[in-house]
Amino acid sequence: MAMIMALLIVGFVTLAVVASIIVLVVALVGQAGVSQAGVSRADRKAPVLTAHATVVGQRTEVVPVGDASRTKYYATFELETGERLEFAITGPTAGQLVTGDAGALTWQGSKMQDFQRELLR
Repeated sequence: MAMIMALLIVGFVTLAVVASIIVLVVALVGQAGVSQAGVSRADRKAPVLTAHATVVGQRTEVVPVGDASRTKYYATFELETGERLEFAITGPTAGQLVTGDAGALTWQGSKMQDFQRELLR
C-alpha cells in the first residue's frame, strides 16, 4: 500500500512539473505574439517618411525551420543626417540592392516600403 501511495505521489509531482512547463511555454509564445502585434500596430500608426539614403550594407540570417531552413534578408541605409536604419527585406529586393546605391527611401515605423534608386547618367 505504501508503494502504491509513493507511486501516486511521484506521478502527481511529475504531472505538476509537466503542466508548469507547458504553461510557461504557452505564456512565452503568447507574449512574443502580443509583442509582435504591438510592433505592427505601432508601424501602422507611424508616419510614412521619405528621405535620401544610401545603401551601406546587407546581411542575411539563416533560421532553422524544422528539417529545413529559411533565409531572412536585411539592408542598412544611411540617411544624409548620418542616421542608419536597418530593415527586413525580401530576397528579390536584396538581389536588386547594391552597397553604394543612393535614392529615395520610404519607410513607416520599422518597415521599409520602397527604395527608388537614382539612375546614373
